[in-house]
Amino acid sequence: MPVTDYDIVIDALPSATINDLHEIAKRMVAGGFGKECSHVYSSCRREFLEE
Repeated sequence: MPVTDYDIVIDALPSATINDLHEIAKRMVAGGFGKECSHVYSSCRREFLEE
């Protein structure tokens, strides 16, 4: 059955984890790894959407 309430996923992650991920992404982009960061993000999103 498809997920219809995406807030569940957001609520499942502690705000500290979201902040950490945001900082990691900013540092990856600043360090010249924006393409790699985008690739990992899109792969994870694709897996989530396929569930």
